[in-house]
Amino acid sequence: MPLTADELIKKAIEQRNRKRYEEALISSLGAADADPNNANAWWQVALSRWALDDGRNTVAALRKTLALAPHFAAGWARLGSALLKCGEGEEARDAFEEALKLDATSIEALEALSRICAAEDDHDEDEFELSVLSRIEELAALSSIQMNRFGILHYRRNQFYEAIKYWQQAAASSADPASLFNLGLVYNHPEVSRDADAVDMWRLTVQRFPSYERAVQSLAGVLPRLLTLARNARLHGETLLPQDQWFSQYLNPFELLNPPDDLGLDEFDPKTLQRLKKSLFQEIDLEDGALSWLPGVKVDKSRAIGVCDELNDEDKLAFHR
Repeated sequence: MPLTADELIKKAIEQRNRKRYEEALISSLGAADADPNNANAWWQVALSRWALDDGRNTVAALRKTLALAPHFAAGWARLGSALLKCGEGEEARDAFEEALKLDATSIEALEALSRICAAEDDHDEDEFELSVLSRIEELAALSSIQMNRFGILHYRRNQFYEAIKYWQQAAASSADPASLFNLGLVYNHPEVSRDADAVDMWRLTVQRFPSYERAVQSLAGVLPRLLTLARNARLHGETLLPQDQWFSQYLNPFELLNPPDDLGLDEFDPKTLQRLKKSLFQEIDLEDGALSWLPGVKVDKSRAIGVCDELNDEDKLAFHR
């Protein structure tokens, strides 16, 4: 007795789950032949075709599916992906937008529209792209590319601190120079006016990506003016800050521990650290927190312990180096 369409559909799903895609295709085609008006049968044909990287026939099967089930959001999203694979960009976008009308949480449609908008880079589409990225952020984690795009869109709208937030996140999670460079760009903007931070970002970009010419050119354009400002400022003294503020925001544990000049950073093993901390705490107790090697600074013991403990964390230790 031949299998029914529903039985063949179940069989196709099981075969596809076992990655036996050609067998799944045979079963799903059998289901569609047994019941040509069964939308699920054509959906299984489409999924098997997709797994076999057969874009054109995937599109055909999806059109059959949607003719029978026009409100099937996942079908519209997959049709968009198949059309995109076949180079039909405009029709693909229409399919993704239809998917979102039916299901605003379709990650497949949202991710694809995000890529389409980024590729087209049409300023008139900025509002739409922002809404797409915002929805992805609500539903799933943004990729570093999407975070970089978010930063670009906020920068275009003069929302500089939002741009900084997303570019910082992207730079921390990507091996790409774009977000680092863009951080320099926003820091250098007159309304933000953090030129020294801009130089730091561009120097870091050049250090990590020596062939990235935009960072090299930006440094060449900004650095001479800042060096002139620095030279003029030093005519008034080495620093404008009073001594008691020199370490108020940041205190490097390697400086705090006052190691011998000939001790390399790679020689800070646990035994050496313990010896240096013991000497430090004794000095703090004897001199009521005043340290001769950090002029104008008084460090209480609890702060010193907290700063030194950061060397037990590999990431923080690398930062302090």
